[in-house]
Amino acid sequence: MKIFLFQIAISLIMSLSIVLFWTKALRRLLLSSCGTAERTDFWITYCNIMLFLAPLVTVILFGPSYRGEHMFPQELRQAFGASLFGVFAALTIIGSKISRLLPKDGPAPAVSPLVVDAATKP
Repeated sequence: MKIFLFQIAISLIMSLSIVLFWTKALRRLLLSSCGTAERTDFWITYCNIMLFLAPLVTVILFGPSYRGEHMFPQELRQAFGASLFGVFAALTIIGSKISRLLPKDGPAPAVSPLVVDAATKP
């Protein structure tokens, strides 16, 4: 039981580290893509929940095993592996969704071409 709780703790610590590391940059990116603070807050909350759930589910499904206290290094390796796989899966899915929001030809123009054309015509 102690090893299983340790595996869950590793998953939660890893997720918390990534959430603390990337939230500020994600907020700036999503604010420019979503347009409002409310939408940005929703998607940041969603992403953070996914970053906690994916590693936790991976550890719960594939991590728990009890073979005795003398197998601790293998259990530790298994916990890190399951947590990293869950984080990788969550970041891959979130990254692919966010990449679809970004403009393909560089940054969007500050002024719409229609506004410029209307302003220059007499």
